Amino acid sequence: NDGTLYRQGGDFVSQMDTDSGIVIYRTTGGMIQDYNNPGNDYYHLTIDTQGFSIENDLTLAGNLTFTGSGMLSTGSCNLDITGNVSGTGTLAGGTGDISVTGNITISAYSATSGTTTVSGNWSITTFTHNNGNVVFNNSGSLTSTDFRDFEMTAGTRTLSGAITIENDAAITGGILDTS
Repeated sequence: NDGTLYRQGGDFVSQMDTDSGIVIYRTTGGMIQDYNNPGNDYYHLTIDTQGFSIENDLTLAGNLTFTGSGMLSTGSCNLDITGNVSGTGTLAGGTGDISVTGNITISAYSATSGTTTVSGNWSITTFTHNNGNVVFNNSGSLTSTDFRDFEMTAGTRTLSGAITIENDAAITGGILDTS
């Protein structure tokens, strides 16, 4: 299914295609459905102009995209994204872990108080660290950001501005390029 399915949160679909297609949550806000099965819950997921939340761990095989003022709150759940996170909305982490295999280029990220792991580029307009740890585990760029805890485990991370680290900094692998 390479099509697009529009949902409104709180509705129910018995099973999703998790290897293609886009699901767009819009209109009323509410809960994002998870499928309580091992593996992916969605391929590409878009949050459009409303606030949505998850009540169980969620896994995406593709991208998470925000349009308008869309917001996704993770609460105590883990969020695992194989693709990129992008757009004009807000990702609001709670206490669970958030993992992004691709780039994170978003207007606002209120981080989890747990661990955020990013493999690609980091470009966030408004970042709130919420006393969480951010781990970079591959090469990419990094824009100016104030971190609570910063960890780099592999790759080359190229800075395009100053970063501030309020608590712990650990570089256990890779190169932090400040030139």
